[in-house]
Order: sequence, then structure tokens, then C-alpha cells
Amino acid sequence: MQSEIAARGLSRKVHFSGTRADVADILRATDVVALTSHYEGLANVLLEAMCVGIPVVTTAYAGVDELVTNHREGFVVPLGDGEAVAERIAALFGNGELRCELGERGKQTVRDRFSIEAMGGQLLGVYEECLRRAK
Repeated sequence: MQSEIAARGLSRKVHFSGTRADVADILRATDVVALTSHYEGLANVLLEAMCVGIPVVTTAYAGVDELVTNHREGFVVPLGDGEAVAERIAALFGNGELRCELGERGKQTVRDRFSIEAMGGQLLGVYEECLRRAK
């Protein structure tokens, strides 16, 4: 990847930072996070971005809808549609109000669905349902 970046004259714009312990700080300095995977499990990078209020642009890989709702926390575009990814990123760069709105919704989604309290409550609900069925 580094040689391809260099060949395209982008070495001053694209950086490979290696392993970092300050990801939250880096994300806070970011305007948009893009994930163009064809397959992911639960994509931590999307959760991390949403946690600090960064809107996301991601591809519609299987399961992404468990994290991101299109036009709510960011944008979900068709797999392999680089033009749609670029359009959504450009739209976010051009509209600070929209970036903030989607970012705030992302933070709320993380609090509501993925915080320790939310996940603990969901697990408790599973146990309560199991106990109810066992009676």
C-alpha cells in the first residue's frame, strides 16, 4: 500500500501510523471515518468513531445494520460503490452541521445499545427470560 500511495504522489497526505495507544485522541481530530470493507464482524472502528461523535461512511456488508442506520449515524453505501463513498464523504466535509448531527446520534446509539449499562441490561433480560421459561 505504501508503494501505491507513493506512486500516486500521495505520501504527504496519507500516513501509516502503526500501532497507537491514543486512538480516541486521533478520532477526536477526525471529521469522518470511512470503512469500505466487504466483510467485518462487529466493526470496532465504527463503534469507536461513533463513541466520540464522528459520523461514519460504511459499505453495506452483512451485519453493518446492527451498528449504523443509513442517514442516522452516518451513511451506508452499496458494496463496491466507491463513487457513493466519495460522494457521502464530500457531503459530510461540506456540511459541518450534518457532521455534528450524525456524530451526536452516533454517540447516542453507542450509549443506548453498546454501553456497559445497556449491554448489561440486555444480558439481564436474557437471564430473566430464561428464568421465566424455566418456571
